[in-house]
Amino acid sequence: MKQILVTRPQQDFQRTADGLVELGFGAVSAPVMVFCELEFLMPKLDEVAALVFTSANGIRAIVDVAEFADLPCYVVGKQTAKLAALHGFEVFGQGAGDVGSLVEVIAQDYLARGLKNRLLHISGVEQAGDLAKSLAELSIDCERLRAYEMKPEKQIEPEIEQKLCAGEIDAILFYSTRSAKIFIDLIEKMGHLAKISSLPVFCLSKNIADRACKPYLKQIYYIDQPDEQALLDLLHKKLN
Repeated sequence: MKQILVTRPQQDFQRTADGLVELGFGAVSAPVMVFCELEFLMPKLDEVAALVFTSANGIRAIVDVAEFADLPCYVVGKQTAKLAALHGFEVFGQGAGDVGSLVEVIAQDYLARGLKNRLLHISGVEQAGDLAKSLAELSIDCERLRAYEMKPEKQIEPEIEQKLCAGEIDAILFYSTRSAKIFIDLIEKMGHLAKISSLPVFCLSKNIADRACKPYLKQIYYIDQPDEQALLDLLHKKLN
């Protein structure tokens, strides 16, 4: 059975592992970032029309704060939508997995509903794209609340290092530009970059491939729209 290295955070690993097993692959967890909740000052929620989640981690960061429970939300993609619904949030709109499509959805729905108050983006310290700026250009006010941080790991686990050096990993999955950069940097510092340079890597977007993987890796595959099932289907097609 071919073994696939999954570099996403631990809380997202099992869903990916289940998808890989269904396709006949083994899944090896190698998270390069750790989810950490942050303390924050509670904003005035009576002036907020809806929350915005550009990651499932935003939901995880505030799900236990009762004051947020009655607010509807906009979400970046279907997996975040599923988690939002699971925790009782009403989903006003759903993007196609990227910030650009989410902005388009919000712009249409916000006006259609006649909303007036600002939006509240529950984000991490690091973020992909500038949601507030994009919405401001459409005259929609959006405040950013930094509720969590994805802290980079300082090293690759010895067990993972051994598997990579022994040729026991058949492909690598990357879900963000930042995680791909962290992984490649850690591998390079360990002196093993040459050992993984020919491994096929599968990226959730072209940006990840262009900004993180080139010129370090030789077999780079990506999908046009950020959808995990499409990514796993591509991996299945290329490795079988």
